[in-house]
Amino acid sequence: DEAAAWAGLMAAPPTPPGAILWTAPAHRLADDRVRLRLPRPADARALHAYAGRDDGLDGGWAPLPAGATLADCRAVVADWLAGWRNERSFHGPALIVTPVGEATLAGLVTLTDRGGQVAELSYGIAPDRRGLGYARAAARLTGQWLLRDRLAGLVELRIDPANAASRRAALAAGFTQAPAVAGDDADDLRFVLRRR
Repeated sequence: DEAAAWAGLMAAPPTPPGAILWTAPAHRLADDRVRLRLPRPADARALHAYAGRDDGLDGGWAPLPAGATLADCRAVVADWLAGWRNERSFHGPALIVTPVGEATLAGLVTLTDRGGQVAELSYGIAPDRRGLGYARAAARLTGQWLLRDRLAGLVELRIDPANAASRRAALAAGFTQAPAVAGDDADDLRFVLRRR
């Protein structure tokens, strides 16, 4: 139903009361390693370059199939921007991860409203940029921003138990492992960051 509504084949469900209204960060999200920014149309070319590599999308870090066209990549960027405008969006808003001193996309953080002032974030780093602490920095900066600006009261990550690197990044970013949410049947591990 969600995909059909996003494609305009059926009416979008009404926004539930208390839904997060996504607003771009009012201040710069950066540390000595990475900078986070809103997507730009030029990011589609960087995504397309990764989609054209044999291992460019390994790990499913970007919501694209191998060999995705430039038009596919432009559609994903447009969808992320629609999420920032609180319009119909399949993937929701995303932040682009860039290494300090560079403008080129090295990864991304996507945001999902889980209801009840809980924001879920998912991070993905391009294969040629892994192992440099970008995921940890991006998760920490995004989580702290969501809590500080009161867009959410709780930030969570859901991580495949087999993904040891992602679990280490979550813990290093200040998240703690938490019990699964009642009624969730996913096998993913849950990590949370709370407002202090």
